[in-house]
Amino acid sequence: MEVLLVLLIISIACAVAAPGIDAVLAKAEADAALRELVTDIRYAQQLSIARGRVYRINFNVNLQLYWISYARHPAPAIVKQVYFPEALTLIGTNFDHHTLGFNAMGAPLAAGTLEFKDKKGRTIRVTVLPATGRVRVYR
Repeated sequence: MEVLLVLLIISIACAVAAPGIDAVLAKAEADAALRELVTDIRYAQQLSIARGRVYRINFNVNLQLYWISYARHPAPAIVKQVYFPEALTLIGTNFDHHTLGFNAMGAPLAAGTLEFKDKKGRTIRVTVLPATGRVRVYR
């Protein structure tokens, strides 16, 4: 009888805690994706400086992904491709053609902002500043 009572208490505790765990996991997944994006923007900037050529990060809102590439004939060479997780939805960008590029000096070809929504519907903005290419995340 005591074992059944303990199992009942544990079951109730798990049922109450499960929704909270899902929210925590979704936030952690979104945070990890944002960290990877910021790191990849800095990576593309460093590649541009180190290799002396323009590297671009192309964002696709429909497919929920981005890729880092550089110009090569006959087609661009893709360095890395990343899909955004379900916990983070890319709403849009204000970069021309949804593309962020860095020149050989590491300066962005144009500054701009990416806009995301998390699972709770909160807006998150990632901004790339002009001249320096500094990346900031606003929640």
